[in-house]
Amino acid sequence: MLYAMKSLHLLLQRFYIVGKDKKCQHWQVLKIDRSEPSELNMLEDPVIYTQLECNKLMKRVDEGNKSTGGLTKVTKAYGIVGVFVSSSTLILKKTVFVL
Repeated sequence: MLYAMKSLHLLLQRFYIVGKDKKCQHWQVLKIDRSEPSELNMLEDPVIYTQLECNKLMKRVDEGNKSTGGLTKVTKAYGIVGVFVSSSTLILKKTVFVL
């Protein structure tokens, strides 16, 4: 299933990228571990969420990480253009061009 990126969230050691389908019925989460700068460790959550379930998941992640600053919503975007191996830099697509 193809997903469009919806939002990027940040923890001290991890990126959370939330994606959804065109009809906003299926939501999925990609986690990028930033704890090892020389490695790119990504994990696609196999669970397909509803919007409500995904919102609850992000809230639980935030609450579970309050001691280190919690979860921060960084931006909305349409896709990932690139990820550097340092795992701390993402290049995001912020606009859509219609021809």
